[in-house]
Amino acid sequence: RKLVGASYSRDMTELQWGPKEVSPVLRAEFSYEFDKPFNRAVATTMFGAKEEGTAALIVDPSRGVAERDQVSFMIGADYFLWLPFWETQDTSVFTSVQLFTIVTPNGEDLLFQAPYAAYGAKLHQVQNYGTLLLSHTFDDGKLPVELLAVYDIQNQAVALRQRFDFNYFGDNIRPRIEIAHFEADPEQGVLGFAQQSDNVEFSLTLQF
Repeated sequence: RKLVGASYSRDMTELQWGPKEVSPVLRAEFSYEFDKPFNRAVATTMFGAKEEGTAALIVDPSRGVAERDQVSFMIGADYFLWLPFWETQDTSVFTSVQLFTIVTPNGEDLLFQAPYAAYGAKLHQVQNYGTLLLSHTFDDGKLPVELLAVYDIQNQAVALRQRFDFNYFGDNIRPRIEIAHFEADPEQGVLGFAQQSDNVEFSLTLQF
């Protein structure tokens, strides 16, 4: 991969919000990838026949793979939230919001993501995503709870992940429950490929 990028972070001390007068943290990232390989949505065989969607994957790579530059941007903010109406709140709610934009110029003839291919699952030349992360510990730090939400704006798809850690058994035993849910059209965007992947996961970590 040929990739260049830059990142920026700043504590916005001039802004102090909430009952604890907490300042948000602004973050930004940029990347430019040269000659990223993509599968073509339509490929021509050596005999001149045109293959589309999944069938385009069987074409010789010299005809079925295209290289395009891709530009990615991210802007986000982190904030330690104290709710004014929650009088018994003992720790902040860590809140992180991010917006992503991915631009692939001249990408109208490409499939969304190699090696997957399906008719209609073509790459959006501009992709936009939003994420929200909420994290808080209850019961004097013994019950950390985390929620991650991802929204695919172009495909109007949503992914949710809920995580519960149970720190009631000392430092050596850490049970966890994690729930993942996807709402997306089949094979449309990265969340569409995961739309049948809802799961509930139970895990137990032993530390020694």
